[in-house]
Amino acid sequence: ALDQIRNTHKLWYAVLLAVLVLAFPVSVFLRSRIASFFIARQEPLRVVENLERPLDLVIARAEFLRVSPGVFSAYANVANPNSDWSAWSFDYQFVFKDQAGSVLKTASGQSFMLPGSSRFVAEPRVELSETPASVQFMAVSPRWTKRMPDVVPEFAILQKQWGDSDGKFFVEGSVKNPYSFLVKKVNIDVIIFDSANRSVLAVNRTAADDLEPFEERYFRVLWPVSQQALLSGAFGQVQVSAGVNPLEPGFGLAEDGPLPSR
Repeated sequence: ALDQIRNTHKLWYAVLLAVLVLAFPVSVFLRSRIASFFIARQEPLRVVENLERPLDLVIARAEFLRVSPGVFSAYANVANPNSDWSAWSFDYQFVFKDQAGSVLKTASGQSFMLPGSSRFVAEPRVELSETPASVQFMAVSPRWTKRMPDVVPEFAILQKQWGDSDGKFFVEGSVKNPYSFLVKKVNIDVIIFDSANRSVLAVNRTAADDLEPFEERYFRVLWPVSQQALLSGAFGQVQVSAGVNPLEPGFGLAEDGPLPSR
């Protein structure tokens, strides 16, 4: 090895030294050019800078469910992506369409959304002349506010059970008002999931009006068909929830009203 080094022409040492000296600036130049090339090809990230207006409600999913011949239900999973804006109320529509995209029927209602929350909105019974191909859910005319409720009301569901009665499937129980004041209306929603608790099999709803302080009120919701016809075998969670809109006067939000619709 030493003999090879002695016999190497000095010109090669000069070439090696020149390569070592130039390698660093050349590599820096190439890195900057390559970086500039890829940055120029990259689309800029869109940033929402308008923090004075809320983002639209997000519709995560909308589906229809067959209940019996000519009778259908629909539900949608709605989310509020805003951390400091509440939808005091919003109008919604379930639009049922056929294969050609023509509207068969529209079912309307009203709901609300607290900041950063998500919830199911359901329409239990819609009569249609034919089986729809799809259903579209639209949230319209949201009335936004930055006011927050003093308390988010919670109502206990007691003695929940279900079964068949005269060939009709039912879910029943009782709802209790835990507050020392009358509650004008408590909405009760029922959602039945499949055995994996992933897909919705059936939805229904009812309401308890003028619930007295500390009163416990019985409720029952019915479907027009039996359990076997409605759920076709095994099912999972039967979710029953009761609540009121805490943004309405009576739960600590009696002053400033909502923002006008956008």
